[in-house]
Amino acid sequence: MSEQGNSTAASSDDRRRTRDPNAPLQSLSPYLLFTKDEYEKVEQEIPGLTFTQRSKVFQDRWKALTDDQRAVYEERAIIEKRRYEEEKECWDAVEGVDCSGESSSDEETVSKQASRSTPFNKRPSILNNGGIGHIPATHDQGPDLFERLPVEMTVALDLWEQKFKPSHVRSLAGIALRAGLLGGSLFSSTILTIYLLSHSNPLWRAPFFIANLSLFHFLEFYTTAFVNTANADLSSFLLSSNGVAYNIAHTGALTECLLTHYLHPTPLFPRIIHNILLFGGLTFILVGQIIRSTAIIQAGPSFSHIVAQRKKSTHVLITQGIYSLLRHPSYFGFFWWGIGTQLMLGNAVCFLGYSVVLWRFFDRRIYGEELFLVNFFGREYTEYRARTPTGIPFIR
Repeated sequence: MSEQGNSTAASSDDRRRTRDPNAPLQSLSPYLLFTKDEYEKVEQEIPGLTFTQRSKVFQDRWKALTDDQRAVYEERAIIEKRRYEEEKECWDAVEGVDCSGESSSDEETVSKQASRSTPFNKRPSILNNGGIGHIPATHDQGPDLFERLPVEMTVALDLWEQKFKPSHVRSLAGIALRAGLLGGSLFSSTILTIYLLSHSNPLWRAPFFIANLSLFHFLEFYTTAFVNTANADLSSFLLSSNGVAYNIAHTGALTECLLTHYLHPTPLFPRIIHNILLFGGLTFILVGQIIRSTAIIQAGPSFSHIVAQRKKSTHVLITQGIYSLLRHPSYFGFFWWGIGTQLMLGNAVCFLGYSVVLWRFFDRRIYGEELFLVNFFGREYTEYRARTPTGIPFIR
């Protein structure tokens, strides 16, 4: 047992990469230069920290630096990079040693040439041992060990992990909770709608309205996460980011439907008109939802629930698909979806209110958004705007 263990250890040592002592030292980033300067100080102030805990301390202290203090490290990093490039040109590489000064076998050399160098294939051991890579069997936790570990990768992973914790905008718990509640609401309200319809109870409109609201808000997040994952967060559900007026409007619509049913159950219009309005409302809801979801998917990374004031590298002018027919199809979809819900509910007051408020909102939003779009795309957008309608009455 012991001999086998020693043999394994010996073969492992043979495979371990060794550094050419004459090779130039790698240049360091501003952040890594800062952590080297702070290492001894942190060890004295807070002894016994784990690697991850120490990285968090460095991260907090780095954030607390002033712009002038960071500029010093940025200047040092430039000098470091210059030094490394100069030394690398003068370095006589030993056969079988890469540009980092580490020896490798022929197979490793071929593999590195065949694949792009990334932090993940440079340090594959980072995925082992609980995500902190290989740690030598020593109690020495000094700067030498610290330099061998991918500090910036650990800090980046730590920052990335923080985004998904509770109370953050991309909290996985928050996303799961909202998706679960919307799914439960959709299911229960759909069952209630079917039950009331089977008993010819006109109150089926109320739970049907809730079902459509639940589906709408779920699809807002789902379609955004599907094509624009980087920007998907809790606000993508649009449950609270639309403001108090949005929630008041839907509450008012549901209240009017219930009050009308109990206080004035007799339809205001003849049966045929009533059926036409109901069918029209259902059609608007269906078409509006399909067009809005399609618009989000076809826009891809260019879509955002917030008007972009600066052009990103992912922004492109979409003029194909649904965008070849409508200039702002997501606005078109929501406008007619909102109108359709009020026709379906049979609301007279909220129908007028929704129509006026939605029209004013989109009139102002389209005007303001297109100022930025003209700035982003210039003549290309003005020509697109001239030939493509919005589909919303009186908004050209």
